Amino acid sequence: MEKREYKCTAATKEALLDAILHLSKEKEYEKITIREICSYAGISIGSFYHHFHSKEDLAVEAYYQMDKLINEDFKELCKRKKPEEKLHIILKSYIEYVAKEIGILIKVYYKLVIEESSVSAFEPQRLYYKTLTCILEECFQEAVMKKELDPQEITQYCLRFLRGLIFDWSLHDGNYDLLERFENDYQYLLNGLK
Repeated sequence: MEKREYKCTAATKEALLDAILHLSKEKEYEKITIREICSYAGISIGSFYHHFHSKEDLAVEAYYQMDKLINEDFKELCKRKKPEEKLHIILKSYIEYVAKEIGILIKVYYKLVIEESSVSAFEPQRLYYKTLTCILEECFQEAVMKKELDPQEITQYCLRFLRGLIFDWSLHDGNYDLLERFENDYQYLLNGLK
């Protein structure tokens, strides 16, 4: 039997990711079927299973797209900014991504994080993590933060800060303005690190 070829792999994955994000804003995740995702994306079910093992894998991959935040626009925006401003930009961009793109689908991600230790977007080799660490190192070099602090530890601290905000928001079913809460809480974070 001849092996089936799947063309436009990147475009197919992108269509599936777009479909799960769109559909999760219209109805509860549990009620979304793979058939609906494929129909919305214009992709066959076989092609879906070529790329993802399950609907949960697709949801996790949608969350992992946060690495795309570190793009040329981000680099250009940060080019002439002070380290403290860069820190605000990178943390806020993550919160905006969750609030505007992922939405309450974040609950699925957190459920999987709790159930499966292999699921984490905050691993040291990921682009977002590396970029955040570099920005924090700049903050230490420019004496924006206490020099005795370790950039790796503070990277973890900042990520726990983000997770905590997002987890609380998801516990409240997204019923408050996540960006507004971030701006308020960020000042406490920054003041503690100075």
